[in-house]
Amino acid sequence: MEQFGVKDLYKVVMRATYNMKVGNRDVLAGEPVLYLDGAQMFAMAQSTGYRAARGGKNNLAHVIWENAGDVTFAIQKGVISPIGYALLTNLQALEAPVDGTTILTKNELVEVDDYGKAYLKQTPLSGKPLFVYNFANQVIHEKIIDFSLAGDVLDVGVALAGTTLLVDYSYNYGAPALEYRLGKERFNGFLSLEARYYSKGESGTEYTNIIYVPKMKVLSDISLRVGENVAGPTLSTFNIVALAEKIDGESVVMRMLQLEEDVDGL
Repeated sequence: MEQFGVKDLYKVVMRATYNMKVGNRDVLAGEPVLYLDGAQMFAMAQSTGYRAARGGKNNLAHVIWENAGDVTFAIQKGVISPIGYALLTNLQALEAPVDGTTILTKNELVEVDDYGKAYLKQTPLSGKPLFVYNFANQVIHEKIIDFSLAGDVLDVGVALAGTTLLVDYSYNYGAPALEYRLGKERFNGFLSLEARYYSKGESGTEYTNIIYVPKMKVLSDISLRVGENVAGPTLSTFNIVALAEKIDGESVVMRMLQLEEDVDGL
């Protein structure tokens, strides 16, 4: 099993490899279906084995062929470009969210005043667990179970006045944060991928590297988060398998091209 490390990519584009339907639109071969300003590609691996023609005494191998398997990898922390978001929206490939309510978890340090009260930054959700711990010298101490909560005000009693507490709770994220999903049934087809990343030589010179995946299949749904407090639409992790494609008579799964300079100057 050959494995490669994490690569920080930029200028990522996925294109249709043949005429297909995405959402309710007809997409032509070579037409882009997704743009990302940046992303991380990780856990790139290829399983390899061999096949042998055997015979004669002791059934020894006389001819051996290497059997290279598919290359699998994942894309995470993708920041979709405004063009890419507009493209997906125009293709009507994004499914509308069922519910825009987002529940987030939070832990914070709070000081108990002279009246035994501590004030939280958010209002904990009722029905969700809330945990309170005594915190001192950068260490969590005993769990406090005798307390009451009114809105964002935590009352632990005057006996704990002047102490520091660690509070762990869940709250309702107030601003809109919608999650859209590009389902496999709407993204069902073979795509190609082109992306770039930087590398640095021994002299300190930066080089632009280009990755080409001529044929690949997205194996999981692509979730897209947008919201008022989100800098740009971001993608969650989605898995990909790269398939062999004939190029100049050779079976190619992935091509990596290193240029002699930094052509993008980012």
